[in-house]
Amino acid sequence: MKRLWGRITGKDKHFKFPDQQITHQGRIGNFTVIFPYGMHCDLPSDVLVKQVESDAVIPVTVARIGGLDQGDVVLFHPGKKSYIVFKNNGDIEILTLPGGEAEIRIKTKKLTIDGDLTVTGDTKLADSVTSSGVDISNSHIHPENDNGGPTDPPI
Repeated sequence: MKRLWGRITGKDKHFKFPDQQITHQGRIGNFTVIFPYGMHCDLPSDVLVKQVESDAVIPVTVARIGGLDQGDVVLFHPGKKSYIVFKNNGDIEILTLPGGEAEIRIKTKKLTIDGDLTVTGDTKLADSVTSSGVDISNSHIHPENDNGGPTDPPI
């Protein structure tokens, strides 16, 4: 059974197809790594692969995420222990296992959320944030009212 598995031993060759160096059955060679449509990864060394053709392999991981419902779709990063779960009910969860880390970074000038946004935990604001035209960012202040307390601006 062990002879059916190989391991990644080299980086992506940057050819037309995603080829990487693999050790399989005592032989070292370039194999095309097969990924689902739209996905790609320059696999780290020692990732297990299953040979499906003379020059093609499928990467596998022995790490598994528990607590999933049948049919949930998961994108998992074994090194960082972070994962995205596309739930059967349409929810999308971004999580980490204990000891894992994840930072969500959106590299665009605009993020549009259609619907409600609920934030739990600490929130740090950078630059400016507005709600209905009112500045609610770090520079937002409430002017004093006649009783000496802050007043809320009209929204």
